[in-house]
Amino acid sequence: MLTKKIRYCLTLLLVCLFPLLFLAQESQDRNDLKEILVSIENQFDVKFSYQDDQVHGITVPPPKSFETLEEALRFLSTHTSLKFQIVDNRFIAVTRKDEITRLCGSIRDIYNYTALEGATVVIVNTEKGTVTDATGNFSFTAVPIDAVVKVTFIGYDTVNIPARRFAERTDCSPIFLTPLVEELEEVVVVNYLTRGINLKRDGATELKPQQFGILPGLSEPDVLQTIQALPGIESRDESISNINIRGGTHDQNLILWDGIKMYHTGHFFGLISAFNPYLTEKVEIVKNGTSARFNDAVSSTINMQTRDNVATDFSGGAGFNLISGDFFALVPISEKWSAQVSARRSVTDYVNTPTFEQFFQRSFQDTEISNETTTGIDQGEEEVTGNESFFFYDYAAKILFDPSVNDKIRVSFIGVHNELFYDEFGETQNDTRTSSLDQTNIGVGGSWERNWNTSFSTEISGYYTQYNINAINYNVRDDQRLVQENDVLESGGKIHSVYRFNENLVLEGGYQFYELGVTNAVDVNNPEFFQTTKNVLRNHALFSEATYRTNRTFLKAGVRMNYAENFGRFIPEPRLNVRHDIFTGFSLKAMGEFKSQFISQVIDLREDFLGIDQRRWVLSDNNETPIITSQQASAGFDYKKNGWLLSAEAYYKEVEGITTRSQGFQDQNQLINTIGSYQIKGAEFLINKKNQTYSIWLTYTFNENNYTFQDLVPDTFPNNVDIRHSVTLAGNYTYRNLKLAVGFNWRSGTPFTLPDSTNPVNDNVVPARINYQTTTNSENLDDYIRADISAIYNFNLFPKIPATVGVSVLNVLNRENLLNTYFRLNENNEVQRVESRSLGITPNMSFRIRF
Repeated sequence: MLTKKIRYCLTLLLVCLFPLLFLAQESQDRNDLKEILVSIENQFDVKFSYQDDQVHGITVPPPKSFETLEEALRFLSTHTSLKFQIVDNRFIAVTRKDEITRLCGSIRDIYNYTALEGATVVIVNTEKGTVTDATGNFSFTAVPIDAVVKVTFIGYDTVNIPARRFAERTDCSPIFLTPLVEELEEVVVVNYLTRGINLKRDGATELKPQQFGILPGLSEPDVLQTIQALPGIESRDESISNINIRGGTHDQNLILWDGIKMYHTGHFFGLISAFNPYLTEKVEIVKNGTSARFNDAVSSTINMQTRDNVATDFSGGAGFNLISGDFFALVPISEKWSAQVSARRSVTDYVNTPTFEQFFQRSFQDTEISNETTTGIDQGEEEVTGNESFFFYDYAAKILFDPSVNDKIRVSFIGVHNELFYDEFGETQNDTRTSSLDQTNIGVGGSWERNWNTSFSTEISGYYTQYNINAINYNVRDDQRLVQENDVLESGGKIHSVYRFNENLVLEGGYQFYELGVTNAVDVNNPEFFQTTKNVLRNHALFSEATYRTNRTFLKAGVRMNYAENFGRFIPEPRLNVRHDIFTGFSLKAMGEFKSQFISQVIDLREDFLGIDQRRWVLSDNNETPIITSQQASAGFDYKKNGWLLSAEAYYKEVEGITTRSQGFQDQNQLINTIGSYQIKGAEFLINKKNQTYSIWLTYTFNENNYTFQDLVPDTFPNNVDIRHSVTLAGNYTYRNLKLAVGFNWRSGTPFTLPDSTNPVNDNVVPARINYQTTTNSENLDDYIRADISAIYNFNLFPKIPATVGVSVLNVLNRENLLNTYFRLNENNEVQRVESRSLGITPNMSFRIRF
């Protein structure tokens, strides 16, 4: 039986060679013309007369057998730009054609392969011209062989193609146009790091998944994995459900999907993003200088928006990888109506792949699922065995309606679901119990946008979102059933108005209201215990913001005034964002903001929710769980010239109102509930060199992150997510339809607390406790090192069906990184060290088609 390592290596070899098979196939699909001519000469005893430069480099499809010489010459004439004239019984003269009998092609977008209807195609210096049809196709007859074909389309670069190239084609092959990108006022750098990542003038980073190039470790776009390529964004445990932006915890990020607040963001307990990138048009990541429109997150804002134009043609795509399969479609209904739909489901409950094995091992380390499976008979105890079944799915839809040229009505839906079943078996059939974990986030939102005139517009929007996690945990030995539930319900509305005084000055303002309710429930049957808590909060906010732009200066200043109705408390939040171009290519920037947050996640016990997702949402009560507030200031510069980008930014952030329960302590502070703060001094540095075929970048982040808890001793110590140094060196390369990427990541280890070496256990209390060192978080894990690779190849599966195959390998060096460690007592009151380790070598493969 093959060992795991051999199976992984074979799988890795297969998926890495897969794109090369297509490259090899393409090269075998055509033959050199000279070889064909020699074959025909031998078969029919003739001699072709030609100059070497006339046939050099020309290839033709593999020919069938020829019955007659005339049939052979017709084949050559059809598939080349040459004429073949019989001089006498033996010699055949080869000359270039004066014109092409039929010239055709299909115009497509280079990034998403969609057909471009209405593109203009002309034969230069002739009267021939046309526009492409709904499928992007065009054709001409009797085109001079030396002519030039010019293709133009609004918003795309113009291309000029020698007509001679069409004569060598056997079908109407696609012609790809590149979107015309202009560096407008809002954009500083287009396609930095990779295609589809843009640096905006206000300091925000914009992702466009439809134009996504390639990043190391990703064989297809993933919104929340992609943003981790940016400096200042880390994930301590490799999870997109635990993204740390400038030292903040994941629950301190505001994550919006079409204006709907999302309380759950991942599949497979944080290893896969829950948002379909093929419907997502753009994603904006803001680390500082947030617009006054946004609230309720002291760390960052991640704003995802789906496509917003009514579709005129049906299009879509489908694909699969070694974890899941999915599809999406854009469906025109009428001239003013269209719909968007997408769905994805895992295959993990049907197929066991190397990717699934690595994800499962990473997700369920030191949980009841993994521990119970290996529990055996010990001192007369019953043997307990088990098996598990895990799957996830998500879906999304959007209705778009344009009742007039000045009105837009949009309605969006989204659903995210994870489900785990775990069967435990005792010695008899009656001992069987099924534990389960169900995690769901659904949301609906709608908006009406009206342009009253060229200067004034308004938007009225509303949303409803619901998050639920429900765990039923059966303990066969103790005959105990534990039920835990955490529910979040939020609904709200917003009025947002924009007035444009002129091209330089824009004023925005509006009002927002939302109601937020959180329920937590615990039910135990042995001993009997039941507790339910429910809290509701209502928040009102007025916001106003002014934006001033010139060719060299960008200034955005605003204020948000929150009113917490339950507490009768006003919280002002000023925001500032300034950028000035000192000279061409060199800009200085400064940002500052005050923000507040009324909901956060806490961890009560490591065993909560089967030990898999231990966090639960709780509302601020302005007492034991205060309102979280933050203040942040940053300053830096950007310099770009000749394909080089140099960016640096220093920042200081202070967050107050956090509790020890929300920080995931696993030492002497785990069961303590006290209020404190953390302070961050940091700097981000990036250097990027790119051209049309490659991009290379180096990032470095320094982050000094310290807690202050007045009731703890000592009162100041390193933050649990204090990643002091982080470096990324990566690059990608594009050759025709093949994209390659490789990346190397290094970061310093996070801190933890060791037990006291001389007296590790306190036996004088019941139950016994671990005695920890007096200095909290005085030790650090080993440095984290990981290398990733990926490759993507684009090809035509059928003439009108473009396809993509991708392969990726995470942790290609198979380095065993330690992500976390803590200590516990075993049954003999001995200290036991528990370690959580990173993903091992994890290959993945994806295949997609578009239609």
